Amino acid sequence: MVCLTLVMRASPARVSFAATGRHAVAESRGPGVDCSGEPCGAVQRGQRAFFDRTLKGLHTNGRACADCHMAADSNQLSPDGVEARYRLLQWRRHWDRDADDPLFRPIDADDFRINGDNAGDFSNLRQNGLVRITLPLPPKVRLIDPATNAVSAEMFVDVWRMVPSVNNVALTGPDLSTPVWPRDPNPTGGYQLDARVTTLQEQAFGALVNHAQLQETPPQRLLDDLSSFQRALFTNHRVRALAGAIREGSTLPDPDPKLNELEQQGKAVFVRIEALAAPGVVSPAASTDGVHFDRAPRPEERAALLAYLRRL
Repeated sequence: MVCLTLVMRASPARVSFAATGRHAVAESRGPGVDCSGEPCGAVQRGQRAFFDRTLKGLHTNGRACADCHMAADSNQLSPDGVEARYRLLQWRRHWDRDADDPLFRPIDADDFRINGDNAGDFSNLRQNGLVRITLPLPPKVRLIDPATNAVSAEMFVDVWRMVPSVNNVALTGPDLSTPVWPRDPNPTGGYQLDARVTTLQEQAFGALVNHAQLQETPPQRLLDDLSSFQRALFTNHRVRALAGAIREGSTLPDPDPKLNELEQQGKAVFVRIEALAAPGVVSPAASTDGVHFDRAPRPEERAALLAYLRRL
């Protein structure tokens, strides 16, 4: 079995102020709720489906969307979060050998291609927070078996990648404006890290098939509801306001909170560094009039920069 492995490590776990499942339910029920332009009924149904490990009428491996997009990890998956769940599962199995956590399914085990449903080595998932994505090879691309140096007959490749957050997806995805990126399948952008998915419904269906091992075609309303729920998830209220302004075509809000003098100085440093980091910009250590142009902050600027970054 030949398998090409590409690895992108997930970020460390951290406490998030992003919308959790419980918070999303409260939003969908409360008076004066902002469902971010989505039907509130769909948002509520989508929230329930997002955390549902059974999905009545559909046969899956017991995984819910929230098993990989963990609310406590900014709706993504981190190595620390995975390891904590793995250790808890081992502790539970001391008392109940049938204890289960659907995050740990053979499909994401290192030895799945060798041992199939009996696979149980989750080192890559535990150490790097990565899951298996199986992609078809282009028609003219073949793999070479490193043991025999012969061309393999396999028509797919396994790619290990992180689980990206579903926060702020209302601000991502296809951009129908110009210019376009002349590359298929989505020249104007899409979802997933490589923009290969056109809609959130398509993304949800692919996740159910590839990660929850769905065997049937799900109802379209389920996919629409999951899309609505995800489009109502934001990192914070400022990002939500920005998404709302873009959706409504109104004046964009200032993304920054009110800043004190030190934080304003830090913002100026941040803007300077970002501008000088743009492709093609030459940034000498200092200009002829002594103004500092280096991409790295000077020692006396660091306190201001950190103060600003803490407010974001």
